[in-house]
Amino acid sequence: MISNNLKYFLAKGKNIYYAIVQQVSSSSYRRFPAFLFLSILFAYPGIIFADNLKLESAEEYRLQGYDQQQKANFDQAISYYKKSLSLDPDNAVTLNDIAVVYEQMGLDVEAESFYQKAIRSDKNYLPPYMNLAYLYQTKGDLKKAAEYFKERFKRSQGKDPWGEKARLELLKINEYDPDAQKKRIEEEAQKLEAEIVKQSQDEFSKQIIRSENHYKKGLKFAQKKSLDQALEEFNRALSLTPQNPKILKAKEDIEKQKIFKEVHDRSKEAVTKLNSGETQSAKEEFRRILTIIPDESANESK
Repeated sequence: MISNNLKYFLAKGKNIYYAIVQQVSSSSYRRFPAFLFLSILFAYPGIIFADNLKLESAEEYRLQGYDQQQKANFDQAISYYKKSLSLDPDNAVTLNDIAVVYEQMGLDVEAESFYQKAIRSDKNYLPPYMNLAYLYQTKGDLKKAAEYFKERFKRSQGKDPWGEKARLELLKINEYDPDAQKKRIEEEAQKLEAEIVKQSQDEFSKQIIRSENHYKKGLKFAQKKSLDQALEEFNRALSLTPQNPKILKAKEDIEKQKIFKEVHDRSKEAVTKLNSGETQSAKEEFRRILTIIPDESANESK
């Protein structure tokens, strides 16, 4: 499992070695520098390619583990994955792979541990979020399942089918989980209450505007001495805003003007009848006038 780059470098180094040996074979005093050069020559690629060789070996072990996993040879798959992790312990892909095998073997504790290690190793590697969420969902821990489905959905970008699956799983959990259901009902109730309050405020604002329009119409009728029409508009305004003091005052003024006008008209009629000798009719008219004028107690109650 030596990398191709290292094989090539070693082959080139071998050729260089023989060339140097031929050149220094006749000069013993040059053998030490040649030996030093060759030592550096073969030590340097070891330093350069050691990590690369290590990672390539780790990947080869991982691929062999995956191959055994596909054949349902779970123990062998675990063995290869552990060899891979011994060379590259923070590889999120391998950590997730071995967690999947443990879950397939029914070892949920080990699976959970390695899924979490994969996430801690690389928070941007997304498969363990979904896998861990499904593991918790299978175990009936819907709260934790929702937590990781939510994380997976939050990290999705563009047209991400797994992000969409995470969103749908969240909706299912909210539908069946009593706590989530209670929370959703409370949120809906709060939302509905806010909407009702807003509608009430909007409706009240509209009522105030309509009431003000009727009030203004009443004032115009009052200026024209159309007292009945003015009173009708003020009553309409009060039906919308019953305690509006300015409208109450305007209505009271119109009612007084109506009384004054009726008293004036009936008095004029009574005097006319009296002058024409219709004494009895004049008396009747004056009696009617007295019934129109409100009592002082009634005025005080207003």
